Amino acid sequence: MNEQQISTLLRAEWDDLPVGPAPVHLVEKLAERDRRRQAGRRWGGIVGVAAATLLAVALVTTRGDTEDPRPVGPVVDNPADVSWTDGFTLHLDRTTLTVGDELDDLVAWHSRVAEDGGRYGVVYASVDGDVIHVDSLGRVRTIGRTGADDTYVAASTVSPWSAWVDATEGHPALVVHDTAKNKQVAREPLPAAALAGPAVDPVRRSMAIAVDGERVWVRTPTGDLVWEPGRPLKASPYAGSWVLDAADRTVVTSPADPTVPSLVTVASASGPSYSVRGSGNAAVSPDGRHVLVGMAPIGNASLAWKVYDAASGEPVGIETPSLGQSDEIEQAVLGETSAVFVVGRDRTLPEEGSGSASEFQRQEIVSCPLSGDPCVTQMSIPGAELDSGRLVLEH
Repeated sequence: MNEQQISTLLRAEWDDLPVGPAPVHLVEKLAERDRRRQAGRRWGGIVGVAAATLLAVALVTTRGDTEDPRPVGPVVDNPADVSWTDGFTLHLDRTTLTVGDELDDLVAWHSRVAEDGGRYGVVYASVDGDVIHVDSLGRVRTIGRTGADDTYVAASTVSPWSAWVDATEGHPALVVHDTAKNKQVAREPLPAAALAGPAVDPVRRSMAIAVDGERVWVRTPTGDLVWEPGRPLKASPYAGSWVLDAADRTVVTSPADPTVPSLVTVASASGPSYSVRGSGNAAVSPDGRHVLVGMAPIGNASLAWKVYDAASGEPVGIETPSLGQSDEIEQAVLGETSAVFVVGRDRTLPEEGSGSASEFQRQEIVSCPLSGDPCVTQMSIPGAELDSGRLVLEH
């Protein structure tokens, strides 16, 4: 794939994925950059990555019963409540990992996956189509393929399962993988009837949307499917709606019909279903107790966000990041104790006719506690210091 194809792909994906999309001129900025850095830096990076990979292999084979082995990379406490990336470097809870500096290595999106002891790793699909698992120690292994046109991988923060759609063998199939055992749990071909829709529409492309314990939600051109162990794929019980996210038996959906007014429906295992006004952007906390909903902007206002109690439907009073006239919330995720946002500060507009994208002078990760306490800026990085130009949170 060339830069233009990758840019088109990521623009489609970022515009239509469930929760607050990160701007996609990240790839366009990369295309403008010199892809071949100074020889010393480049070869030094290759040697460093190779050494880290060899050390990872050594640790995998010699770990034994060590209770708290050290990460492969530097021991770095993550100041943020979630995992994040600037495109080529993943930031886990206690280490960082640089995956490369070429477009095919780009981490477009990543999902956190649970490990024993409260730790977490991540899974992601590179733009080139490899599905990668990185554990909490920074050890890397390829666990599958999605195909070069698909970069969406779902995972669970309460189980070691991850899921994606693999179309590399001709017929798309749902793959469920246990990252703790490094073992494929299931490979289920998608029903032919489910693939009969207009797949050119990015919203209707086949992809794994959410891993909810041992349930996996899958989007197809003709509607959502759900898979559970020992059972074949079946149609979603939420007919006429897209599943946006799911966790601990709380499922958030929005109407599949674009002519229906913007609504988000919450179905909780511990309460009746209800609908609230929303823009089709929503996320469920890992424990299923809260739902974060993006509210459609009015006029030139930025997308607003509200948190609801998943069982009662009552709003949860939290602060959200303060925004200046040239600021914008670019992405939002929900943890068990806080909502976390990527905020772009001081947008500069390009000169008319230049063909360049607008830029933020600074990127911030801001955490807003569900307790209602003031928001805390956990990371603040000048845009010029971000190798890819964007901070992207887990999804």
